[in-house]
Amino acid sequence: MSAAVTIAELEADIRWQADHERAQLRHTSAKLRRAIGQSIDSYREMVSDQGWPYFLRLKTGTLPIGATTDTDDETVLLNWGKLDTSEFNPPVVRIYGLDLHYNDSQEELSSVSFSERNAYSRTPGVPQAYFIYDQTNIGILPPSNAGYTYTLSYLPQASKMLNDDDEFNPGVPGGEQWVIWDVMQKLLYRDNYPDLAAAAANERERHRAEILRHVGKLIRAFPKHKLNTVARRKARASRRFL
Repeated sequence: MSAAVTIAELEADIRWQADHERAQLRHTSAKLRRAIGQSIDSYREMVSDQGWPYFLRLKTGTLPIGATTDTDDETVLLNWGKLDTSEFNPPVVRIYGLDLHYNDSQEELSSVSFSERNAYSRTPGVPQAYFIYDQTNIGILPPSNAGYTYTLSYLPQASKMLNDDDEFNPGVPGGEQWVIWDVMQKLLYRDNYPDLAAAAANERERHRAEILRHVGKLIRAFPKHKLNTVARRKARASRRFL
């Protein structure tokens, strides 16, 4: 199990590693903590992209029925349904899966690119796929013909770490070391120490490799299960260019 660290502990470790314990004016606490927050955001995306769901959140709701209209011109009817995530709290950073509850089962919708938006029937039916467009909307293909329940798996926006006792738990033992060395690399580069910055980057990558190996072990430790491919088969069968 991983252990939580406070923002004050992370700042102290970074200042000690970079020999910046007395550089309070050049590297203020506020700016350093902002850099730490940015590195934490990158870390959360890094491990989530590798399949570790530690930071993900599930959101359940009801799909809107029918096709949506253009945001700027409501007289323009589009070929897909729309799931609006703008009111989700915390806000969505990245989407990792969308499941549809249908016929007493939970089917995984296929994630497709925006360029495939017209490869599905424009007639409302049971949704088979989704795609991301603009900042907060998810396109549903084809448009939903009923108010099906959905479950969205997403990476939420992290809370700001400003107070000394605000905590970050990396979810992986030693994960905070990646954050420390990522911030270190930024500080040394800013201080015009390219050789030291490169060394810090190498150390960060060493920790990254260790973290991803550990993530792989954690994922493999999960109980085995059969991947549900029903939605993908339905999608292939129902696709057609209009």
